[in-house]
Amino acid sequence: MASARVRLWLHPMLTPTEVRRLKARAAAGLRTAGAVVSELLARDLGRKGPRLPVNAGAGRRQRYSVAVVLTREQRAALETRAAAQRRSPSSNAAAVIIRHLMRQ
Repeated sequence: MASARVRLWLHPMLTPTEVRRLKARAAAGLRTAGAVVSELLARDLGRKGPRLPVNAGAGRRQRYSVAVVLTREQRAALETRAAAQRRSPSSNAAAVIIRHLMRQ
């Protein structure tokens, strides 16, 4: 039986450039930004080992709202990881997005 999926609104702080790059990546795959973020979070939650720290860098960050769809297990893992790092799930998602955009 497939895991139940839940919708979660995240509000990561991103620069306008990061938002444009995220939307461009979504458009290239004919998907929504939420679908791209959901995929990035699922991949990151499946990885083991340390993650590179994210340097916030220069630029004015703004709150960006995105709805993601995750399984209940992924949502619980995201919330657990965020709590362990003393972050909100949104700032954890922002770190995942920024790490991904830095690798491109």
